[in-house]
Amino acid sequence: MPKGTPIKYTEEMEEFLKSHTHLYRGEMTKLFNEKFGTNISRRVLNAKCERIGALTGGPGRFSKA
Repeated sequence: MPKGTPIKYTEEMEEFLKSHTHLYRGEMTKLFNEKFGTNISRRVLNAKCERIGALTGGPGRFSKA
């Protein structure tokens, strides 16, 4: 996709993102692009996941020793 072109996500695409939150974002991006024939970057997909609430489930912090 050319830079600056809005991406139209289908319901199927959003469900894919929500059901694959256990994967690393790089792995998820690769699978997403293969399944849907897109060329979306990891950063763009990560931002979309944050907008739709498809978070990884981790606390985002290191635990105290």
